Amino acid sequence: MFAVSVPRSGAPHPLPEGYRLRAAEPEDRAAVAALMAAVDVDEYGVAETTEDDIAEAWARPRFDLAHDAWVVLAPDGTLAGYGDIWDPEPHVDFDLDPWVAVGHPRDIERTLLDIAERRAREHLPLAPPDAEVVLHSVRSSVDTEGLAQLEQLGWEVVRTYLRMVIDLGETVPQPQTPPGVEVRPLRLGVDDAVAQATIEEAFAEHFRHPRVTLEEFRARHLGEHFAPDLCLLAWDGDVCAAALLGLEEADDTGHKGWIRELGVRKPWRGGGLGMALLHHAFGRFAARGLRRVELGVDADNPNATRLYERAGMRAERAYVFSARTLQAGG
Repeated sequence: MFAVSVPRSGAPHPLPEGYRLRAAEPEDRAAVAALMAAVDVDEYGVAETTEDDIAEAWARPRFDLAHDAWVVLAPDGTLAGYGDIWDPEPHVDFDLDPWVAVGHPRDIERTLLDIAERRAREHLPLAPPDAEVVLHSVRSSVDTEGLAQLEQLGWEVVRTYLRMVIDLGETVPQPQTPPGVEVRPLRLGVDDAVAQATIEEAFAEHFRHPRVTLEEFRARHLGEHFAPDLCLLAWDGDVCAAALLGLEEADDTGHKGWIRELGVRKPWRGGGLGMALLHHAFGRFAARGLRRVELGVDADNPNATRLYERAGMRAERAYVFSARTLQAGG
């Protein structure tokens, strides 16, 4: 059971003198991306967040920019903080992610957490009366100040996710695909529903894996950044056994490969199919000239982490998920 939140009323935690809060606006996108990129650099030396990332976040289903995102302006009018809230599972599971610009008071984060929690409480009448309603917030493991603040506020650490990476050499391993299985690129408009069903089944028991509609799946994985050569399906006859969804990303160090999803359905696990898909993907990333490939994995999923380690990947970062409960399930 996660820590249960004490209901709050009244105003959120006050901002430092001279700072002010307002709802985010479309024109803030570039400044929000720049703030997050500066935090990226401060934590890990690499700016990863782009305006496209912000645009994608603001296009999530049910996300209402005018009510679900806020900016904090410094006394000189520059952006000092940003926070938003989104419910990947409608009305019962929330992500609250506050960001504070480097060099500005961390008290800003407390204000953003409070205002986001108040927004989450507005969803309580819409949640099933017996449902557990939970808030989640993620911090880099190097953000000890942010993690300490969450602990002081009664949040409980519930999960750690690892960023795993591999630097591909001049040659990559040849895939050893299990007998009878064929790996083919995802055919846009033909395999969409099959790919979604495969991912949904493979991740059904994973922590916080939300069920999504086909349209939401298409918007996330098969939209503007869809790369057919990097999205692979493994077929055992006419049955899809596994799926890997990858893409090419850019940060201030150049371009890299990113594996968003790798899911193997239960009947095909343990036979080398996950490794085969990884090697297929590594070869396709290398063919694009990409030498670095990354993915995220739940540290509490030892089978997955061992698979990636056997493939030559290493954990480079850790991200800590904390939670607090607004409504206990019953």
